[in-house]
Amino acid sequence: LSLPIFMAPGVTLCLCPELQRNALGEVLRSAAEGRVTLDLTKLTLPDGSAGSAPLPWALIQADFNYVSQWSVSSAEDALAPLGARCAAVLCFAGSSVDLEKVLGELKTWWLSMPQTCPGARLLLVLTGQKAASLNAKNAELLAEVLVSLGWNAVEVRTPQHAAMYAINCVEAVVKSRGRTLPSRFKVQGVRCQTVPKDPDDRLANTWVSQLMQVQGMSEEMAKVVAERFSSPFAMMEAISVAAKSAPEGKQEATADRFLSDLELPIRGKKGTRRLGPVLSRRLFTLFHPYASSD
Repeated sequence: LSLPIFMAPGVTLCLCPELQRNALGEVLRSAAEGRVTLDLTKLTLPDGSAGSAPLPWALIQADFNYVSQWSVSSAEDALAPLGARCAAVLCFAGSSVDLEKVLGELKTWWLSMPQTCPGARLLLVLTGQKAASLNAKNAELLAEVLVSLGWNAVEVRTPQHAAMYAINCVEAVVKSRGRTLPSRFKVQGVRCQTVPKDPDDRLANTWVSQLMQVQGMSEEMAKVVAERFSSPFAMMEAISVAAKSAPEGKQEATADRFLSDLELPIRGKKGTRRLGPVLSRRLFTLFHPYASSD
């Protein structure tokens, strides 16, 4: 097993008793030696329980609040503090297991202790020469828990690969400590001119960033649109007026024309080009006051 040598300050990999006794546990202990702090005592979770699970499992625990991209993007309250000391729970199984039965038992166990590992994400590590997801039913089951519970599945060939994945997860948690929180918005392009910082209009950058989330919308395009409409409300109001004045059955044509003639500077040239009907329609549809959630 060839692994990069690194130390993992502030992060501990806790192994459940069953994992400590089986062959994978031996491989994990060997891989972690000199690299990761292992807790081989009887695994006790934050709520004081022993944490008996239907599969051998390990807990990645940090002495700081770990914040992942997934936790940022799935947060419902933008003002709520993010992060958890329990970074992840890794459950290990062979790829030939009865996945429907195992996932059912795992779901019951996980949902029975919502406060045990608050903020932690479950990662299912499946080991075997043949990937379980090649079976259509298994693939459907894995997709269902990914969507409904946010569980990820990783398929590896050998116990050594499973151990390597666990060590890499610990390393990722360690490295996250020095990173800034991931942004939900695209950042300004390094080759683009920056948006002027106007102390009287602190939301200008946010509005441009919001426009840049539209597929095909560059920073230059977003800045020109923001000059035409200074806020989302201004755009929605203009779209509402245009939609009401459109002849019956001509809504699509109105959407195509709404901003299609908006002139955009061509980088490195003196001329201009137009935004076009495709982006015009996307903006019209997205900011229409009665746009559907789809």
